[in-house]
Amino acid sequence: GPLIGKMQEDSAKAAIEAKMEGTYAKVSEDKTYILGDYTAVSDEKLKQLPEKDQGEVSGLVKQGRQAALANITVFPLIMLISYISLGFYFKGRGGYKAVELEGGDDDDSDSSDTANADDSEDEKSDDGSDDKSEKESKDD
Repeated sequence: GPLIGKMQEDSAKAAIEAKMEGTYAKVSEDKTYILGDYTAVSDEKLKQLPEKDQGEVSGLVKQGRQAALANITVFPLIMLISYISLGFYFKGRGGYKAVELEGGDDDDSDSSDTANADDSEDEKSDDGSDDKSEKESKDD
């Protein structure tokens, strides 16, 4: 993605500036993408350099970009080692074991909840008032 490209360009810039001071400013151009501005080596500007310098700069850009890719591989390697370590850790503890959760008797509580819900629906009249409260007022 864009982050990898930026790392490659930064690495290429560092490699060119270390070997050939001032050359990067001659061969780079400013560009813009979704996440912001960056500078990159321009092939058109690179062709304007003398042939001797073109080959050297191209080699340095290639070397810098490869170094950036080598740095990027560190994170996935750390993740791989971590996952393998976790696997050995859990294997050492006996591996996966199913755990049964204990609780109340689920069958009884479900049926009583359903029965209570049915009773409350029966007590309501068509207009939404409670029949129970009407019966109590008649008894008084």
